[in-house]
Formats: sequence, structure tokens, C-alpha cells
Amino acid sequence: MFTDGVYASGGSGFNSSTMIAFVAGVIGAGIGKFVPALSVLFALSWFVGFGISVLIYYVMMRGKVSTAESYDL
Repeated sequence: MFTDGVYASGGSGFNSSTMIAFVAGVIGAGIGKFVPALSVLFALSWFVGFGISVLIYYVMMRGKVSTAESYDL
């Protein structure tokens, strides 16, 4: 979409860290549907999935530098 400036993605526009965090959140929340001992995870699936996804995304992205930081706004 944008090829230069602050909004340029500088790549394919696909963030693999986001997809990994999303899938981990879905699995973490959905596991309670199939494992009766973990049914509480499914009962609170929105919160469990969100928490897992945020934690994994934060850990994966904390060492990466945003391309927007290199531009003067």
C-alpha cells in the first residue's frame, strides 16, 4: 500500500509474530473444549486467549525495532 514514508511496511506486510501469538491463543483457549480437566480455560476462553496472545506477542516483539521510530514525525 505505502512504499515510502512512515507507513511503509518495508516487507511483505505479514507479521509472523502476530500469527504465532494468535494461533497460540486459540489453542490455549480451545484446549478446554477437548480436555475435561481444563474446561475452565474454555469457560473463560476470551480472557485466556487474549492473555496468552498478548504475552507471546510481547515476548516475540520486544527485541524488534519499529520502522516508524526511524522517521521524524
